[in-house]
Amino acid sequence: MTMEESSHYGISGLDSREEWATTATYGFGYLRLGQEQRRFALSMWHQLHCLRLMRTALDGDYDQGVRGHMQHCLTYLRQMILCNPDLTLEPADVLTRNYEIKRMGATHVCKDWLKVYDAMGRNYNDTRLRVMQDKSQ
Repeated sequence: MTMEESSHYGISGLDSREEWATTATYGFGYLRLGQEQRRFALSMWHQLHCLRLMRTALDGDYDQGVRGHMQHCLTYLRQMILCNPDLTLEPADVLTRNYEIKRMGATHVCKDWLKVYDAMGRNYNDTRLRVMQDKSQ
């Protein structure tokens, strides 16, 4: 995937909150697995949750009670980046590039996150169906 500057997923603006909301998934990133239906959080959605929280704070919607949660998110994102570093070489012209003209950045090799979204949706629907069946018995 070639990275490109975008006006989408901004800090503030009319569409910002709605666009960032699309980064959430069924069940808020939790899934249930196995015979016991143990609950797990998928790291990808934990990371996106942290980005959404930080965007909200940068937009000025900041509550002092959220400070500890934001500290957790900063630590968590730092650890995730160190755990799975992307070693793609990127142009070092960030201070001189005109992003209105040269919008394209480096090309990265990505995992197919659409498949992850689909799998989360299937797991969520399967879990809901199982709960409904259990209630009817």
